[in-house]
Amino acid sequence: MRQLTLLGFLSGYVKSLSECNSLNIHKLIQEVYNGNDRLREPLFMYCYYNHKSEVLSKYLTESDKTEYKHIVNLLDNNLTHNLPIDYLKVVNSYNRKIGMKDNDDHIKELMLDKIVKLKDQKNISNYRIYTELKINAGNFNDFIKNRSLNKLSLNKSREVYNYLQNL
Repeated sequence: MRQLTLLGFLSGYVKSLSECNSLNIHKLIQEVYNGNDRLREPLFMYCYYNHKSEVLSKYLTESDKTEYKHIVNLLDNNLTHNLPIDYLKVVNSYNRKIGMKDNDDHIKELMLDKIVKLKDQKNISNYRIYTELKINAGNFNDFIKNRSLNKLSLNKSREVYNYLQNL
């Protein structure tokens, strides 16, 4: 699975916060000025990282242009720790999101140990598990035999564990 970039995170975040579910800057800035205040900071950061500053500037009020220039200056000089609190919240959301994968992998690793133990205790074959749960055979075998945590999702791992527990 590919590493989530800040731009990728911001793209999804902006779309999810917008009512139009779009990345059209004109539509998005109209939403901000029509009361969607939560969209403002992620949109400004998205435009900066996506090199859309010129497009955004066309639609900003003078006070917002001044603020945006300040934000750009901080980001250009790698001073993210000096960003205003609402911008820091966006950065922190991204950091939490990329940290979730590490947490998920840790949980899957613990679950894998339990799955292998239950599988051996109940003498259940890999074939039975992946056919009954409709899991890709190659991915499941790689998950079990080679401990490839990226081959099964956390939800699938839970499903396998619950299946074995209920046998």
